[in-house]
Order: sequence, then structure tokens, then C-alpha cells
Amino acid sequence: SVTGANGPGTTTVRGIPCVDVNWYSPDLLNGQPTQEERDFLFGVETGNTIYEQAQLEMFVDGPLLELPAGTVQAGFGFNRMRERINDVPAEVFQLGNAWGSSSAGITRGAANTTAIFGELAIPLLKDKPL
Repeated sequence: SVTGANGPGTTTVRGIPCVDVNWYSPDLLNGQPTQEERDFLFGVETGNTIYEQAQLEMFVDGPLLELPAGTVQAGFGFNRMRERINDVPAEVFQLGNAWGSSSAGITRGAANTTAIFGELAIPLLKDKPL
């Protein structure tokens, strides 16, 4: 019997009764575990993820001046992005106690990104074949 956080005979993570699973049982090998085994082996775990993203983008464009080959056009812009995450997996995943799954710790962080960009279209030739 295992002594867990919830008393003797319970798992330390999910707080359910421990079961000595007979891994060679014909019923288990046929995919038909007892309800007691099913309750022990399978469960529902819930994590919590909060992801926030805010973005601001501004852009202006238009003609700047005239050249012999045409109008010089310009575009300029600004982008600002803020991201935050707080991902808290269920305890069973944090402890690496989920079969077929990797352990996952809490992921928490933030990033701020700023970009300034511009573009020019300068006509160099007019009415010339390429």
C-alpha cells in the first residue's frame, strides 16, 4: 500500500486508490480492464494557459516627388507587439507522471517587439523594353 498526500492507499498525484494492476491479465491485454484498473490508469487532468497578445501597426504611403522616369513613391510604417504567456500544466504532467507524455513545467514569460520599416519605389527607366 502506498501512502499518499490523501492518506494510505492513494496516489500522491491524483488522490485515487492505488491498484496493483496485473499487466498479464487476459482481460487487460484485450483492452478490457476492470473499472478499478480503469479508474487508476486513466484520468482527466486540466492545465491552464493564458496567452495575451496586443499589436499596433501604422502605415503611411504616397508620392514624394517627380523624376523624369516617373513618381517616387514611399511607404513607412511602425509595428509594436506585446505578448505574454502563463502556461500551467496539470500537476501530473509537471511531475512527469503521465504515460506517453513528456514532463512539462510552468512556462511564463513576456516579449515586446518594435519594428520600424520603410520602402521606396524609384523609377529609373521610362518606356524602355526589358
